Amino acid sequence: MQVTNNQPTTTNHPTGQAAEAGFDIAARQNDQVNQMHQQELRQAQATAAVGQIFHTMSAHGAEPQVAALARQALQDAVGPMLANPGVHFDANLEILSAHIVHGLLARAGVIDDPNIPPTGPINIPQHRDDGTLEIVLIALPDVPEEAPVPTRDDFQRSTSADNYRMTRTERIRGTMEFTHGAPHLSAAASRTFFEAAREIVQDPHEFTIENMKILEAHIIHHLLARDGIIDDPNAPKEGPILVPQHLADGTLHSVPVELQRPQRDIA
Repeated sequence: MQVTNNQPTTTNHPTGQAAEAGFDIAARQNDQVNQMHQQELRQAQATAAVGQIFHTMSAHGAEPQVAALARQALQDAVGPMLANPGVHFDANLEILSAHIVHGLLARAGVIDDPNIPPTGPINIPQHRDDGTLEIVLIALPDVPEEAPVPTRDDFQRSTSADNYRMTRTERIRGTMEFTHGAPHLSAAASRTFFEAAREIVQDPHEFTIENMKILEAHIIHHLLARDGIIDDPNAPKEGPILVPQHLADGTLHSVPVELQRPQRDIA
């Protein structure tokens, strides 16, 4: 009787071995490329966060010396995160940035939070890979006593507002492309914001930053609606949009803003 062995056998044929080796090498190379791409994205996110934190501190009334301390603190803390990013890197980076901003604003006396220690590291929550939270210590620099008390004079307002305008002009591209999946609208969004915010920063007051946030949100919303990505029957199909803005006394009025045309619509 002939017995048929159905167990798989390993071929010793040179061609088969070469093919298997080739597939294995290709798979490893693909993994390496993907890992490199992810690490590049994380590095870009970290670099953007470090650049943004200075402007965030300034927009909240922190003096340049204190804003610089926040930037350095985030730069120091983000290094270990990049070395061991984990699956929740994005969320952990946002948490880290927010806590550094909050902690240094409290130490500088811009906000009142008795839970922030006046010196030494602070506790911040971070996501483990399984999604649970752990508390880690992050070094936070002391604010020198000689650091000037934050003021709200016109010069500081103008500097903070213009810094915010420039920063958001760049970041609005990423918001359109990565958050809303509309890269073809990113240039139109940034051009519209850059031009419309020019008038806002010319006469800054305590609502200037808030006005630019409102402006940015309306530009994004109406460009998405006009392109059909979201449905808003109240959004005008053409012509300027009306954006609510605060006057210096806090009252609201509407300002017409002309939306730039998307790149694919420009001949």
